[in-house]
Amino acid sequence: MQRSELRPLLQQKFPRERTYLLPVLQFLQHEFGYLPDWALQIVSWHLRIPASEVYGVATSYSELRVRK
Repeated sequence: MQRSELRPLLQQKFPRERTYLLPVLQFLQHEFGYLPDWALQIVSWHLRIPASEVYGVATSYSELRVRK
């Protein structure tokens, strides 16, 4: 998946609501095998959540990885 493909995919699959943060991160973890920094930025934009909060959640769950 390319960066340019992620925004439309998130818009299609996930409503722009804060409650979808964990499902979006789990989806990305499954797609990429980890959570790329650029993808976390797009999630922040899509869900209208500060990037620091998205990163905090991504690093709080042991099943999510921010490094390959």
